[in-house]
Amino acid sequence: MHFRLLETGNAIPYSFACDPSASFQPGQAAQLTVVGNTVMATVSDGLSPVGIIDDLRTNAFTSTAWNESFIVPCDSIGTGPNNEAITLRDLTYTLDNANILKNTFFSIVSCQLKEVNGVVIFPAGTPLNYSISGTTYDSIKNTVNYTYYIPNMPGDDSTASGRITVWFQRMMVETDQFETNQQYLVNANLYISRSGKFTTAKASPYHPPVGMVIGPPSPFNANLQLLWY
Repeated sequence: MHFRLLETGNAIPYSFACDPSASFQPGQAAQLTVVGNTVMATVSDGLSPVGIIDDLRTNAFTSTAWNESFIVPCDSIGTGPNNEAITLRDLTYTLDNANILKNTFFSIVSCQLKEVNGVVIFPAGTPLNYSISGTTYDSIKNTVNYTYYIPNMPGDDSTASGRITVWFQRMMVETDQFETNQQYLVNANLYISRSGKFTTAKASPYHPPVGMVIGPPSPFNANLQLLWY
């Protein structure tokens, strides 16, 4: 869980009545809805975002792993149909984190994921793409991105008053609430996904841009820095 205001100028947040059924973390986008006869703020589905949430209500916290790179050696090497070096048996590797949200997982090399224990499997027949020995391909080098549940950190609720804080004016912020299965280049347009997170993928012609990337996530800082319009 990470949300930091980098520059807000003279902006101040607004306190909305909070949708009692919504679950969220700081850094997700908000939009307005009507519950009963009351206008409330809830997590945005990307169609009508109004600002960035600065409160939390969740059962468990999540964080982001960005560009986690690793090398898996292979001791059973064969030749594929295109004369490429392949592994003749399944290769496994345990990631730095477990309890991964499966739909957030992105891998450069095709592999299978066991999200509960954070294990990736490269099936027999996967081409080798890296040389530890410096002579022939004898291993697989891969890079992955994903979101995972933080262990031993139960959720919390900062909306005891029934209200939620939303920043909505032009600002620069840093957050880990973005879709890890997309790429983020400087100046790229940002949209809001159906889960209320930032993304560079425009889900439909009706999803408006809300900002742009000013600092892509990296292995040194897995958070996204952005300008909110």
